[in-house]
Amino acid sequence: MEVHPPEHAIHTWRDFFVHMGTICLGLLIAIGLEQSVESLHRHNERRALQRELFEEAEGNDHRLAGTLEYGEAMYRWFAAAIKAIGAASPQNGQIVLTLPQIEKPTTAQDPIAPSQAVWDGAKASGMLSLLSGAESQIYARINYEAEMSQRFDFKTGEASDHLDLILTRYNIRFEPGQEISFPAAHRDEVLGALHEFQIALNRTIEWTATYKGASQAVLHHVSSVDAMYPFVTKEGERANHAIETK
Repeated sequence: MEVHPPEHAIHTWRDFFVHMGTICLGLLIAIGLEQSVESLHRHNERRALQRELFEEAEGNDHRLAGTLEYGEAMYRWFAAAIKAIGAASPQNGQIVLTLPQIEKPTTAQDPIAPSQAVWDGAKASGMLSLLSGAESQIYARINYEAEMSQRFDFKTGEASDHLDLILTRYNIRFEPGQEISFPAAHRDEVLGALHEFQIALNRTIEWTATYKGASQAVLHHVSSVDAMYPFVTKEGERANHAIETK
């Protein structure tokens, strides 16, 4: 904004105050307009970020459902296989049995990994300051659940690699309905690798379930971290029920 000198000479105090008042009013109007534009811009940015975070949680809820369905079915099948191997009687120094014929999941053979791209991008760019304190805490909690789920998924991958090594060593084709045979002297080693994988898978399922519960809490527009716990607890109980009873 430019401030111009008065068109006419100032002869009285009244003229002086009128001129100064005009200048101050103009400055206030200019500052107010600038602040209004900035406020509107931040409001639009905040709404856009809220929408993108919500949509990311919505997409993750669907992806995590598929991941859990696959993991829970896999866990049930491993539990049945471990039980069968442990109960098998040796024959001429060999453990010989047909693995349980339990169908593996078909709806999520290749589960799609959930996304944290919106949260990570907002954190890197400093846009998280657009959110309220409660909103930031809610999405930070989701991010924590995501990181823990990924951490245990990595551990499950390590356990899977070790299991593959043991199965390959004894030429065991670990598939439903497959007949297998291996030295009875190595049953504990095989069962140990299977149990190791099962435990790791169970932990991954637990954290993935809490991740899904936290995402569902956002979809129900919770207003605090405390309000997320019922959703997290419910999804965790559902996952435990799924691997214990089916």
